Amino acid sequence: MPQDRFATYDAAYVLGALSPKDRQEYEQHLRECPDCANSVRELAGMPGLLSQVPPSLLPTDAEHPDPPPEDLLPKLLDQVRREQLRRRVITIGSAVLAAAACLALVIMIIFRPPVGDEPTAIPTATMSPVSNAPVWATIGLEQVDWGTKVDMHCMYEKRPGYSKSGVYLLVVVAKDGTEEQVGAWRVKPGQDARFPAATSHPISEIAAIEVRTTSNKTLLTLAP
Repeated sequence: MPQDRFATYDAAYVLGALSPKDRQEYEQHLRECPDCANSVRELAGMPGLLSQVPPSLLPTDAEHPDPPPEDLLPKLLDQVRREQLRRRVITIGSAVLAAAACLALVIMIIFRPPVGDEPTAIPTATMSPVSNAPVWATIGLEQVDWGTKVDMHCMYEKRPGYSKSGVYLLVVVAKDGTEEQVGAWRVKPGQDARFPAATSHPISEIAAIEVRTTSNKTLLTLAP
């Protein structure tokens, strides 16, 4: 197989050292030869490297310049190819990182629970006092398919004359007059109690929710 006469034209072409005729022929050849076209792409950074050569290294005697070292061009070609390889590695690494970031984002989107399944805060209301007992409470009600969820927060204040602990009851009074105890807890001065409760009655059927003592005395009430 005859040797390609353009095989050694790549460096001279990049450096602009070809004659107009040779340059025209070589450019026509590049359209048909992928190997030579690839060599030109690899050497595209050579002019930039040569422009960085310090003036002190250039010959000062224009009439009798010293011949360049025989290994100058091979070294320059090798340096250009190493730079080309480094850029390829950086490009591939950046692409891999970008792909990994996209994959992580997709996984987060796929496995993120639907917005409708995220827990939401239940609106609360303050219960109205019925007696002078140093107790206050807030109630949160949430309508569900099977009835009503209740979120209870009760506080027993420190006050002279009310130092004993006791048991309080949470009672749901339905509009039909029936009552349902849905919670019980022991109170102590200066401490609060938080707990969930539930009733089978929907909110529309609840007449009142009350905090009572074990002797059935109502302390707080709330009408939904």
